[in-house]
Amino acid sequence: MNDDKIMNLWLAIALGGASGAMSRYWLMSYTISVLGKTFPYATLFVNVSGSFVLGFLSVVLWSKWSLPEELKLAIIVGFLGSFTTFSTFSLDVLNSFLAGHYVRLFIYIIASVSLSIVAVGLGYLAAKVVV
Repeated sequence: MNDDKIMNLWLAIALGGASGAMSRYWLMSYTISVLGKTFPYATLFVNVSGSFVLGFLSVVLWSKWSLPEELKLAIIVGFLGSFTTFSTFSLDVLNSFLAGHYVRLFIYIIASVSLSIVAVGLGYLAAKVVV
């Protein structure tokens, strides 16, 4: 791969990443304004919705649509990589543990993992049906 191709890939991923991070910030802020902070709904919502989109686009981008590699990576690695957030999930878990909210901690871990796996599967199946 030549230097120009590598630079184009990096730029595409960076632009996708910036867009994903801004979208996550907006959606998390909105979710908190509606549902509050009594439970980490905002992180759960972005991770589950991002998983659905990833499942859907894994079918569409690689099997159905002929798009440049830069665009595929901008969307999957850049946008969705920065939109979803395992590190924030991990911090939410730690904070719940330190605060002694063990039931909430357990529910959050189970809900995050289960719903994200179901969402990626549903996204995949939706793409198979729709596209």
